[in-house]
Amino acid sequence: MNVSVRRLLRGLALISLFSVALHASLAGAEPATLTGQVVCSSCWDEQDRDKVPYGNADDLKCWKKCSVKGVPSALAVTESGATHLVILEYGSLKKTSGGWLPFVGKRVEVRGTLRPGEKPSFAVDEIRVLPAEK
Repeated sequence: MNVSVRRLLRGLALISLFSVALHASLAGAEPATLTGQVVCSSCWDEQDRDKVPYGNADDLKCWKKCSVKGVPSALAVTESGATHLVILEYGSLKKTSGGWLPFVGKRVEVRGTLRPGEKPSFAVDEIRVLPAEK
């Protein structure tokens, strides 16, 4: 699948995700919860992630280099076969000296507040590492 089609599918899945989150927040539901993999928002698109899973040594090296430059970390959320990135921000979760490093490449569940927009972001209040998929 070429890059343009993947981006279109990501955009459609993102619209679906935000519609659900917006509906939940308008209904006064609990804070939003997303599940995905913590990645570098810049390095993600350097490979075809359908063929090359994120999290190898080169990805971690890239993440470290990008984080020093201020490139934000993101959550790669897969829904209906499409993956899209949501920029991670700190909500009530306190930033540590390692930042997102302990979570990079891992599948996590985050609770917090979704902020839709051209570059959607998620203010993380809680984060939990999930068991690796088999």
